Amino acid sequence: MHSPTLCSYLSYWAERWPDRLAVKTRHGELTWGAIDRSSRAIAAHLLQTGVNHGDRVGILMHNRTEFIEAMFGILRAGAVVTLLNIRNTANELMYPIDATNVAAICNWISASLLLPASNR
Repeated sequence: MHSPTLCSYLSYWAERWPDRLAVKTRHGELTWGAIDRSSRAIAAHLLQTGVNHGDRVGILMHNRTEFIEAMFGILRAGAVVTLLNIRNTANELMYPIDATNVAAICNWISASLLLPASNR
């Protein structure tokens, strides 16, 4: 028997309440269904670009709705979420990137471009 995961809970909520508001910020709103769809697309993109199960994927973005989509997408791909501080300089970011062997970095621009706005 497998223990439930965050992604399995997301799938459950998306199936049960796809149009119910899940997240609301000053940057936008997301329903359970929208988070489920976008996180699946992000996971597929990560896997297609060579991210493997257990790889670390950095998230470099402000607290935005895309952060939640990226986090669930990384988890769905079987990768490990690695948080990167947006206040660090490029040189300062190199230490955590190298120390954790980050395979890819997701930022709000790449996360939001994976799906057309009409799919959200």
